[in-house]
Amino acid sequence: MRAMPGGGPKRPDALARARAAALVHQHHRTLLRVAQHWSATPDDAQDAVQRALEIYMRRIDSLEPATELAWLRVVVKNEALAIRARSADQLAVESPDEPDDTLAEQRPIDDLLAGRERVRRSKETLARLKPDEAKALVMKAEGMSYAEIGQALGWTYTNLWCSVRPGSASHTGTFSSHGAIASS
Repeated sequence: MRAMPGGGPKRPDALARARAAALVHQHHRTLLRVAQHWSATPDDAQDAVQRALEIYMRRIDSLEPATELAWLRVVVKNEALAIRARSADQLAVESPDEPDDTLAEQRPIDDLLAGRERVRRSKETLARLKPDEAKALVMKAEGMSYAEIGQALGWTYTNLWCSVRPGSASHTGTFSSHGAIASS
């Protein structure tokens, strides 16, 4: 490496850059695997590899080529752990003196069970519908008008009404027979 004019940081020479490029080309996947093992997220793993390579470039002249890969793996691991620790520090830590409001915001268990039952019955009903009925019914549930659905699917109003109405009746019938539908 040589010093930059004005006493700035050293810049690696062409030989050092070629050595680094060869190492990255051959071992990038290995380094990324090490980082992913120790990181919380894939983005953190990428950041750890990048930081490790920056450190590697600063110290390339003092490293032995025979051991630089092992050294770099350790640096990647340490950087991944450092990023993970910083991320954990940034998360809000609740004080034991503060009341836990999350329990008050949770739905009662019978509401959760009733919701799961409605979802299960909806899935069963939709599975019994013809594909065209299901498609039109989903579009209607998303708030589209009959005219919009007809235009999107290229259907006449009558064809659309005949597809949506039986599916809607079947869906409503499933819930009314189990007493789980609320009047709107």
